[in-house]
Amino acid sequence: MGWTIFYIVLLAAYLLSWGYSIYHPSSVPEIITRVSGLAALLTGLVTALQKSSLKVYFLLQKLAIRFFPDTTGRWWFSARFDGQFGDGVIGSLSDHFRSRDFRFNSKIENEDSLTAQVEIDQTLYLRIQYDPKHLSEDGEDHVTVLSRVMEVSYGHAKKKLEQQIVPVLQTITDVLTPSNSSFELDVQFLKQNPFFAVYIAHLRPEQVHNYRVILHVDGSHSSGKTETVEITKQKVHVTARTTHSFQSIAEQFVLLSPDLKMLKAGH
Repeated sequence: MGWTIFYIVLLAAYLLSWGYSIYHPSSVPEIITRVSGLAALLTGLVTALQKSSLKVYFLLQKLAIRFFPDTTGRWWFSARFDGQFGDGVIGSLSDHFRSRDFRFNSKIENEDSLTAQVEIDQTLYLRIQYDPKHLSEDGEDHVTVLSRVMEVSYGHAKKKLEQQIVPVLQTITDVLTPSNSSFELDVQFLKQNPFFAVYIAHLRPEQVHNYRVILHVDGSHSSGKTETVEITKQKVHVTARTTHSFQSIAEQFVLLSPDLKMLKAGH
């Protein structure tokens, strides 16, 4: 719709300049015509470059974010920790959140032996749940962390990840020392998913109802490409094994700076 309006404005400028030239011969209408034609050509060129070059496409996407840094997306994340934690694990985590070793202001609510709700800096809300091993199929205890949905602007995305979400997850990891862990992040774009056009370049969004691409990503650890990025019509879903790979991959996709070779491999 935006490009349609733009071209309508160009056409109107062209017709007005042509009509003006009939009764007021001068060089002004000719200048307007040339500028309109140049603008149309540049627009067409940029559109073509976006479709043929991922580098140009993401460069323009990032420029748009700089001009509109307050554009928001909806985020939520989760983490699962496996190991031998014991029945007092919720109390141990709560005690750490209240201690001076925890660098954020926190408030614990609705705490019992299996669950607790944690408010961090009045901007991050977590629900922590403990599932003892006698209720699990693999004979291990499990601790699950789930955040509330939050709205995060592109301009503050990197800071939110680096200075709050990842440090909190790393703190929980350090306290639990799990045998295995996994971290997931969902980013829902309030407008069109910018990665949508990478794979569906020649179709309009309304023509595609079900759309999913799964990329296997190198998490830079011994287990190999166990990290995944799932791209759907409106969301990006990141799954990682460590907080380091979680942060690295999340920043690539939230800040629109992905590995272009990886995206091309997913075509």
